[in-house]
Amino acid sequence: MQNVVQLRSSILFIMRCSFIILAIQITFGGLLLAGNVKSQNLDQVKINIALRHASIQESLLSLQRKSGIRISFFDEVVQKESKKVNLNSTNITAGETLRNILSNTNLTYRLVKDYVIIDVKPSRADKGKIYGKIVDDKGESLPGANIRLLELNTTSSSTVDGSYSITAAPGTYTVEVSYISYQTKRIADVVVTAGNLTKLDVVLLTASTALKAVVIQSSYKRESVAGLYAQQKNAAGITDGLSAEQMARTPDNNMGQVLKRVSGLSTVDNRYVIVRGLTERYNQGMIDGITLPSTDMNRRNFAFDVIPVEMVSNVVVNKTATPDISAEFAGGQVSVNTLDIPLENFTILSAGTGFNTLTLGKDFIESGRRGKYDFWGFDDGHRSLPPNIQSWGSGNPPDYAVPQSKLFNPDAFKRYSSTGGANQNYRLSLGRVYTLKSDQKIGFVTGFSLRHSQETNEFQDVRGFEGNYGYPVAGPNYIDSVNRRRNGHIYKYNTTIGAQVNVGTQGKGYKIGLKNLYSQIFNNTLNSSQGMIANVGFDNDDARSQKNLQDPEITRIFQHKLDGEHTLTSKGLKLTWLGAITSVRQEVKDRTKFTYQFTGRNNGVEYYQTPNVVNPAQNSPDYDYRLFTDTKETDYNWAGSLSQPFNFLGDKSLFKGGYSGIYKQRGLSATTLKIRTEDRAFDSFGRTYEEILAPENIGAGTNSNQAYYLADGGNGSQFNGTSRFHAFYLMLDQRFLKKIRIVYGMRGEKYELKNRQPLISDQSSLRNVTGENNTTYLPSANLTYSITSKMNFRASFAKTVIRPDFRETSYFGFYDPFLNADIVGDDVVSTKINNSDLRYEWYPSAGEIISVSGFYKSFDKPIELVVDQDATGKVTRYRFQNQKDAVNYGIEMEVRKSLGFIADKPWLRNTTLFGNGTIIKSSIHTLSTLGDGSIVENKETRALYGQSPYSVNAGVSYSASRYGFTVNYNRSGRRTYTISSNPNLTEYENGRDLVDLQVYGRFLKQKMEVKLNIGNLLNSTSFYYLNSNGYKQESGTSNYTPSYGTDKYDKEFDLIRYRIKYGITPNLSVTYKF
Repeated sequence: MQNVVQLRSSILFIMRCSFIILAIQITFGGLLLAGNVKSQNLDQVKINIALRHASIQESLLSLQRKSGIRISFFDEVVQKESKKVNLNSTNITAGETLRNILSNTNLTYRLVKDYVIIDVKPSRADKGKIYGKIVDDKGESLPGANIRLLELNTTSSSTVDGSYSITAAPGTYTVEVSYISYQTKRIADVVVTAGNLTKLDVVLLTASTALKAVVIQSSYKRESVAGLYAQQKNAAGITDGLSAEQMARTPDNNMGQVLKRVSGLSTVDNRYVIVRGLTERYNQGMIDGITLPSTDMNRRNFAFDVIPVEMVSNVVVNKTATPDISAEFAGGQVSVNTLDIPLENFTILSAGTGFNTLTLGKDFIESGRRGKYDFWGFDDGHRSLPPNIQSWGSGNPPDYAVPQSKLFNPDAFKRYSSTGGANQNYRLSLGRVYTLKSDQKIGFVTGFSLRHSQETNEFQDVRGFEGNYGYPVAGPNYIDSVNRRRNGHIYKYNTTIGAQVNVGTQGKGYKIGLKNLYSQIFNNTLNSSQGMIANVGFDNDDARSQKNLQDPEITRIFQHKLDGEHTLTSKGLKLTWLGAITSVRQEVKDRTKFTYQFTGRNNGVEYYQTPNVVNPAQNSPDYDYRLFTDTKETDYNWAGSLSQPFNFLGDKSLFKGGYSGIYKQRGLSATTLKIRTEDRAFDSFGRTYEEILAPENIGAGTNSNQAYYLADGGNGSQFNGTSRFHAFYLMLDQRFLKKIRIVYGMRGEKYELKNRQPLISDQSSLRNVTGENNTTYLPSANLTYSITSKMNFRASFAKTVIRPDFRETSYFGFYDPFLNADIVGDDVVSTKINNSDLRYEWYPSAGEIISVSGFYKSFDKPIELVVDQDATGKVTRYRFQNQKDAVNYGIEMEVRKSLGFIADKPWLRNTTLFGNGTIIKSSIHTLSTLGDGSIVENKETRALYGQSPYSVNAGVSYSASRYGFTVNYNRSGRRTYTISSNPNLTEYENGRDLVDLQVYGRFLKQKMEVKLNIGNLLNSTSFYYLNSNGYKQESGTSNYTPSYGTDKYDKEFDLIRYRIKYGITPNLSVTYKF
């Protein structure tokens, strides 16, 4: 190293005597001393300088002499630069001169105390990044705020949503944030490490006239906590959720796993969401502000596990409504927002395997051979409906009946057995971000996931036995009789693939994103059981059968969304807009229902070898069949809003107005082919379906001992519906006295649903166009009182409305093997709900919460799934129906607390206890139709359809940088599963104890993560029961009054109808981040 100051010979003697001091100098970059001017004054010192074809080294020496500023560098570093400097300026600042000298070189400078250190620019891989959001003390984003690293004099601006990022070399920095009309804040001790992200959310306070020149000093630790508090405490309504940073600290792979960590939520199979004890009908799922289509043929469910966690920026659960969000929920609105521009470049690869304890190494049965592409979630065409199938109503089979019957492959009825295999899952995520000029960025995030699983469930079933065997009265539980109940297995073969491609760009005053989602779910499930036939008789071998239902389904979802956010004026006028299209296609690919009657026993083994082929002599026959359905839906969404902040009584407020529209088209076509013979003496003994229905054996003769496919006269379009939705809103977000915030306004919604059902005659008592056309006004108000900086009291009122979908308004009956009956819709209308909430919340530390909530909800015309029965009590179908009204009220408590308050120990700080519990009481006025057509009203105190009277979700997690674990316990009370006008026949799902375990370890500089998940650790069993003698019918009326006990399961009196065992599911995965 060379000292750049002109040294006299006497100094050489001093240097020899001070060898240790020089060694320290060299270690820290060769600090060369000259002058007494502070380097922080680079842009205040003015000089005159003339450089002509000077080297970098000569230029730096000249700058030092002219300015008196201390500059240090290594000779070998600057001598590698070939640039020649030409500069002739007067009254130029030292900072501008230095930047001119170093421009277009591989050199940079940094300020350390009183010195300017010249360094080689670090490679991008060696840099770190500071990022976060700039918000005010009410949590509102501040676009266009100036962020500056003092040591590097590097500046950046916050974007339209208040976010920012600055790349810097490893080191400790001071960050200064300023914004017009707000006090400037300077945060010290912000540490940047190579290749890592440092999150810093900054809260700015409004500046009074007297304080405009004041700079507030803060520290990184203090400001990080303040930033999180601002976001937690200042939500407009009652919300919970997780940010990308919080999700990154968990070992979860997909959103189905993540959501159970949100307070007040529990999940079913890590896929479907329950909020406040309410299931699918009363919750709303959204991705990027677009309502999620159902991935279930019979219910309004969405499988959240198709979304990789790396693709998500945050998840928010709204438990109260504000005018600017969709109001179609009562339990909660689960909104998942995906990334378009990542904070850093990343590539993540994950692979995992697991198994189900009832599946691995055991027989896995399927009907029909697997296709070549089943593993990848695609059908190879062998399950497709042959073209140009013709249908007929009644009478003799037409000439084309036999030829078209020969087009169908009988292999679909052949049972194949394989050895149950391991589950597999693979995931690839990629993100890139590029910084452009003027703080503009462009980036993309893409991901692909594949999950393949095999699962076996064991069940016992006595559903449908009520009519002849003494139900509902106290008596034997036939579910415990091996010879009387139906014993069966459900074999689930599933492949789910998902892909996302999101692209975005943002700058100081705008943000635009294009988000694309694709998901395909292939389910192929065999439900097979054997035992007594309901309503025939016990202890009679002729009443025994083997029932099989193979159900291949493919669901595809495409979603494309373009959205933008723009700051239009310097006073904060903001425009947001979006346009989206969602396409859904659900196909049942050759569902086969086939039954074999009991044939005989051999050495205690039962044999079922007599196909149940219907002949003309049978009345009210139960046909076996093949079914093909094709459901197509296309949704168009568009929206726009304007918001303007303003000052009111010395505090910041906001006015917002907007509009949104949705247009949906959905149609369902179905083709049913019933297995039939015209031979009254048809003999099927010892013959299999695949033999009887082989093309060479097909026939329709009256004495041929042959069978064929009867193409049902009701084939074709089952419904073709459209819906139009227009919503507008006006909202005020006002603050008073620094303590009070009220968000209130009005939302108006115009809705028109027309579901056309071409098979319903104009002369029918049923309407052939179901739906509704109405305009609804939905006021809401959310009050927040800030008791202290860590405590809030909230009160809210909102009117919401839950509208029926196309499936719920269609008369088409879709068989549900779980219920062993068809599910049909009806001419149902919307449910209107008045929601009132109170909540106290305390945030002891960042990321922690203790809260207590109370809520009261009144439902007008709630929709429930009710039982239709014939005169003997036999269940014929389940139907969606409006009840008159209902009331739902309860309390909820949430806790998430680190144990760091016990002692300042790392293991205590990393250990968190969490839990939430909900207790719900309900009453409902039901409606039932008597045989004479009159409608009777009854009052019941049971829970609503799909609701539990209580739910508990609790656990403990330990999360360190290298390893951790989570134990999660969940239990819900009895859930109302199906409804009957006779409350003794209302079916409940009893709660079960669910314990899940997750253990993870991180290796290779934390780039690799190994995770073990064990689901249903206790191997708990579910069962469904009737409260069989809990109510007594009043003489001469249709009313029922409680007579014994409660709706809670009573082993002595209540009758179990269905019991199912799921098995334990361990899964091991490895994730590597490049």
